[in-house]
Amino acid sequence: MLYHPSKFHLIRRSHSRDIHQSSIMSTVPLLTANYSLWSDAMEDYLRSKGYWFQIHTAPPTVATDPKGWRHCMEARDSAVGEIRRHLSPELRSVALGSSDPLLILNAIKAAYGTSSFATCHKANAAQENQTPSESAGAASIRLSSSPSALPNTWNADTGATAHMTPRREWFKSYTPCSVPIRVANGQVVYAAGRGTVEFAPVKDSRKLRPVLFSDVLHVPALNQNLLSVLTLTSKHAFRVVIESNTMEFIKDTLPRFYASVGADRVALLSGRTVVHSGLSASSAQTGYELWHRRFGHISPARLKSLVELEMVTNLSLPSVPSSAPICTSCMDGKQT
Repeated sequence: MLYHPSKFHLIRRSHSRDIHQSSIMSTVPLLTANYSLWSDAMEDYLRSKGYWFQIHTAPPTVATDPKGWRHCMEARDSAVGEIRRHLSPELRSVALGSSDPLLILNAIKAAYGTSSFATCHKANAAQENQTPSESAGAASIRLSSSPSALPNTWNADTGATAHMTPRREWFKSYTPCSVPIRVANGQVVYAAGRGTVEFAPVKDSRKLRPVLFSDVLHVPALNQNLLSVLTLTSKHAFRVVIESNTMEFIKDTLPRFYASVGADRVALLSGRTVVHSGLSASSAQTGYELWHRRFGHISPARLKSLVELEMVTNLSLPSVPSSAPICTSCMDGKQT
């Protein structure tokens, strides 16, 4: 057997590239602010699987080449599965309207790519040029799209220039915005909104008076909840005292909340964040989708019966659809 060094190295590079592409797609779900990163990685991944050519080539007819037609259809079906698998769950509905992978990719681009999200940033370019990018300090991009992977605790960070969180349900008030933020590896992600977040501090198992964090940025791609120490001291007249493994946040001579410093030298706030998910909204102001989720993803017919038969007190809906709208959670449940 002849040994060909150049061929050997080419094979090794190709193999390494496939592994790298697979690794990329396993760690880069599509969020609302990373379409350009996701689209390039998805193209490389689909090419490594051999699907890209099948997506962009007209399939042979069943009559002339049944085997080739079947192979093309199987490749396209697999491509659809891979595309949907690498979408963040809350964004997956955009990929459920078609079984054609090319149409799905175009729909994703229209929703989150250059025709919408990026265009929005270009339209706000003048404003962004006047406002320096915020810094997330040592924080990086979230690797998993699973809701269970969202962080629950606040990190009292001296490197972050603003309060930031990926958790939309924590906001008591919310205003959409587009703010560029630089993460640890130099990449820029964008905040989707800003608002206030309520925090319930605890000290030695004793509940303290709730505090309201203002101007918190909602950054869906971020992997941490960052409480900016610099923002508290420079903009809100807080004084921070560090003793042993405890950080004390003082305002107007009164301690307002605390953070504990762990063995990893990370300071985590003591207490819990108050969730504002809209569960306290009046039933008259809520729609079918919300009550569908609250009742464990109940069918339209059964929900309509609850309303008409007055089986639930004060349950009122403007309308109940005759057929069930697309629910990504229901779709996921039926596939597992």
